[in-house]
Amino acid sequence: MSAIVLLRDLTVESLSIDGTNVGNPKLPHPDFRGGFRGYFNVPPGPHSFVADLGQGRVAKWDVEVPHGDRVVIVKRLHFDAVAWVDDDPDTKEHFERLAASGSMHAAGALRPWPL
Repeated sequence: MSAIVLLRDLTVESLSIDGTNVGNPKLPHPDFRGGFRGYFNVPPGPHSFVADLGQGRVAKWDVEVPHGDRVVIVKRLHFDAVAWVDDDPDTKEHFERLAASGSMHAAGALRPWPL
């Protein structure tokens, strides 16, 4: 099974995932529609997300994606703290429900993995 990883408040110059620079995923992309919210089909195992916020500010998040059905992981980029943080419980639950329901995928807000 695979997971959905949601990346909230992603204000970056570029994002690297598992050592691959994916640029700024919030910029319009000819192959994707909808406002970017994250990735689907993320395989279980270790993954690394590195956000370049500019001016030498870099936030790194290492995550172990678990095996299982309907896994949704939500992380928020705290720009001022230059860190990936857990969202507040209500917001996290809201986004988990949206992702699990398929509405984010239908709206084009999720991009496919692999990168």
